[in-house]
Amino acid sequence: MLKYLIQKGYVNVNKLLLENYHNFGLSELEFVVLLKLFEMLKNNQATISVTTLAKRMSMSLTECSNVLNGLFNRGLVSLDLETTKQGKTKESFNLNECIKFIEDYFYNEMRSKEAEENQDEIKEIINLLEETFKRQLTPLELQVVVDWSQKGEKKEDIKKALALAVGANKLNIKYIDSCLAAIKKDSSEDEVVLNEAQTKLLNDFYRKIR
Repeated sequence: MLKYLIQKGYVNVNKLLLENYHNFGLSELEFVVLLKLFEMLKNNQATISVTTLAKRMSMSLTECSNVLNGLFNRGLVSLDLETTKQGKTKESFNLNECIKFIEDYFYNEMRSKEAEENQDEIKEIINLLEETFKRQLTPLELQVVVDWSQKGEKKEDIKKALALAVGANKLNIKYIDSCLAAIKKDSSEDEVVLNEAQTKLLNDFYRKIR
C-alpha cells in the first residue's frame, strides 16, 4: 500500500524520511542517499552508478560506496539484474524492502499505541469498578476485566452493564459479566431499556470516566 501511495505521489517521502530517519536507525548520510535514490526512482532512473551518485551527492567515492554498502547489507536497497534485448546485463536498484521496512515500523508503532490505549481504558474501567465496589478488585476480577478488553468489549457497554448491576444492587463481576452478555445479545435486536434510575446512574458513570 505504501509503495502505491509513494508511486502516486500521495506520500511525501522527503518529509516522511526527514521526520523519522532517526527512528528508522538511519545515519544522516544514509538518509540523504536514500532521498536521492527515491528521487531517482521517481524520475525512472533506476540504474545506479556509485561514481555518478557520489558526484550528485558531493561525496567522496569511498564515502558514497560505504553508505550504499551499508544500505545493501541492511536490505534497504536491493539490486536487480535485467537482460536487455541486445543480450546485455543491466543492473538496477529497487527500494521495495526499504518501503516494507517503513510500513512495518509504522504498523508496529500503531499496534503499540493501540496497546497503550487499551491499557489506559482497562485502568479506567478498573478504577470505576473499585470506586463502585468501595474496594480493590481481586486477581480473578482483574482477569475478567482484561478478558473484556481482549474480547473487544466496548467501554460504553461495560459502563452500561455496571449501571444495570448497581440498579439491581448486585455489585459483583459475575453479574456485570452476565449483563454485558445480555447487552451484546440485545444490541443486535433491540436496545437495552433502562428505567429512569438506571439511566441516571449510567449518566453519572459517564461523567466519572470521561
